[in-house]
Amino acid sequence: MGKHKQKKHVQEEDAAEPVVDAEPQEAEVEEAAAAPDGAKVRRPQVKMSYEEQLNYVTPIANPMAPKKVNKKLLKLIRKAKRGKKVHQGVKLIPKLIVKKRQSGIVVIAGDVTPIDVVSHLPLLLEEHSVPYCYSPSKREIGAACGSRRGIALVFVQRHDDFGDLFDKMRDKLLELPLPIS
Repeated sequence: MGKHKQKKHVQEEDAAEPVVDAEPQEAEVEEAAAAPDGAKVRRPQVKMSYEEQLNYVTPIANPMAPKKVNKKLLKLIRKAKRGKKVHQGVKLIPKLIVKKRQSGIVVIAGDVTPIDVVSHLPLLLEEHSVPYCYSPSKREIGAACGSRRGIALVFVQRHDDFGDLFDKMRDKLLELPLPIS
């Protein structure tokens, strides 16, 4: 029991550490040096354009959502998150599709490493006639879901609140050419 109490005490110390925001690039080094002992330094998020994000996409990420479609998909994910019609995770989504026979749209991040994590999903989605596409950034998918972390895979179900946008996106995804014909 003594070890358990010690671990709890260490966790409380970690939670009490001050967090310091840093300025981008050059000032970041100065801020880190000026930060009090044990302070965590937040790194600024660099916003990349769609074209820059495509440089980090794996070669199997096909069909890739075009820029406008990607923007609308992220908007759909944000709306669906409010309506609690978004499911995320590599383990949960195949269960929903195969076992529970639920329908919807799947958005896969194209910059997932290692790619083996999501490489089996396109075949599964095609077998069950679920439209899917790749988005260039897992960070943007995570931000649309309200998370600070990147999310590799999102499943969006239809709801009456955003039914028109869902139907438009479903049609757009069905128009995209599949890699396996």
